[in-house]
Amino acid sequence: MNQGTLFKSFVWDAAAKYAVSQIFLAVPFLSLGPLAPIVTWVVTLIADKIYMAIEVVMDLQTIAFKNQAHKEAFDKASLRLKLVAQVKGIDSEEFRKERDAQKEKLSEFVRFNY
Repeated sequence: MNQGTLFKSFVWDAAAKYAVSQIFLAVPFLSLGPLAPIVTWVVTLIADKIYMAIEVVMDLQTIAFKNQAHKEAFDKASLRLKLVAQVKGIDSEEFRKERDAQKEKLSEFVRFNY
């Protein structure tokens, strides 16, 4: 089990169950007869949908953080390439090595709607 699954099991689902109990206390007739399982199902469904949306947002933020780190590495490689080109020239072996390094950093850098 990963941390997200543990959080959902121990915290999120418990909060949803608490919300259901508070709804039943606030509106007692919802806990009567066949309404109780329906209300429980609806609240749980809504809580699960909200959790899935939060999970997607957190994953996208993680991608953005990783993307920023890769962008910085690509920018550094590009700067090194420019410096080597000015000092050693574009026909040098150092330039070829730096160009390969820059290409590698570019392949790691993925851009999403900037």
